[in-house]
Amino acid sequence: MTDRSASVVFGIGLSCAVVAAGLLDRARGGIESHYLAFAFLLSGPALWQWLHFRGRLPSPLPRVHVALPLVGFGGAFTYPFAAWGVCLGAISAFLIAMRWLSEKPSPPAARSDEALVVLLGVANVAILWLAANRAEENVAVAILLACSGLEAWGPRSSRTIGDAVRRAATLSLLGGSTLLHFHVGDELMPIMSTELLLLLLAAIATVSACMDAEGRHERSEGPVG
Repeated sequence: MTDRSASVVFGIGLSCAVVAAGLLDRARGGIESHYLAFAFLLSGPALWQWLHFRGRLPSPLPRVHVALPLVGFGGAFTYPFAAWGVCLGAISAFLIAMRWLSEKPSPPAARSDEALVVLLGVANVAILWLAANRAEENVAVAILLACSGLEAWGPRSSRTIGDAVRRAATLSLLGGSTLLHFHVGDELMPIMSTELLLLLLAAIATVSACMDAEGRHERSEGPVG
């Protein structure tokens, strides 16, 4: 099977799995925030494989990013959607977000390549507005969203295809964290909720991207004096 055919199979399989898991979730009592967060986290892998299918990215989605969401769909067998399934999706998104910071420069991104990033940004703002209150987590999400916007479209931003994939993965972590704010009593472990874990991963990815952008700016200016 060629890489292009594999992209088609992955896209069809992912779409079917999302629909099937959503229907299963709905039949048990309604689609809840855990499943919505998990589906949101699939944005990074989906964009990567879509860009590869279009010939914009030479390398296909690594197997680990196929395996993690695939296993994560097992969370649909419990209601609400299992926290461990969300965490597997979050790990995949985080690894994608961090991968591109150490990759060689990729081709410049066209507007169509960044369309999903824009949609995710708008979706994040909408979700945050719906969940808006004085909770510290939401304030942190708002700050991280502002930093992500500045890093993506500020004067020092890098606009490559790899950056688009990275930003999609980071925004999916932020959106997933905010979606989980609607769920009460979710504890992944005694010291941390799933919401907080996603927020922490998003913060690491966002700060790393901003530091990388600052480093690129300093290198482009060259030595002073």
